[in-house]
Formats: sequence, structure tokens, C-alpha cells
Amino acid sequence: MDCMLLLCDPKNTTNYSGGGDFIIAPDGELVRQNQNALVYIGAYVVHPRLFVGAPSGKFSMNVLWNKAIASGRLFGIEHRGHWFDVGTPEGIPAAEARLKLG
Repeated sequence: MDCMLLLCDPKNTTNYSGGGDFIIAPDGELVRQNQNALVYIGAYVVHPRLFVGAPSGKFSMNVLWNKAIASGRLFGIEHRGHWFDVGTPEGIPAAEARLKLG
């Protein structure tokens, strides 16, 4: 394994509006899919070897995830709780309201 991504069912999210990112194969390996798929929710564990040959400067982790997919070394696990997308200012009030509920 080169990388393990944390994913969530879109039905268990607030403020997420996409179709998803990946499906998890029976062996845990990830397959890209953008409809009826799980959402990448911003957390991952990565082995340093994945960065060998990585571009210098800024780049999208998708470059390395595609490399891991090609070698059969990108895996995922599903978070079964709820996830709040706070990637835009519009997502923050709902998450703050939920946190106040305790």
C-alpha cells in the first residue's frame, strides 16, 4: 500500500454536492468513479515512497494517487459517521451549529 484515503458516503455529508470520487473494491483498493461513489474527505496516510519522482513545487495529490492506482497501491476506508464539508465559507455555519449542540 502506498496510500490510504478516508472516504464517506455522500448521504452522510452536509454541504457536499458532488457525485463522489472513488469506490472501494472488495480488496480495499480504490477505483475512480464520479457518480454513486464515496467522497474523499481530506485525510490520508501515505508511505514516503509515493513521493519518489514527484513534481517539484506545488502539485495536486491526484498525480500521486493516479500513480498509486496504476500500481494497484491506493486503498481506502469508509468513515461511517457524518462529515461536514467546510471547504467553502457557506459550509461553516452548519458545522458550527452542529458543534454547539455537542
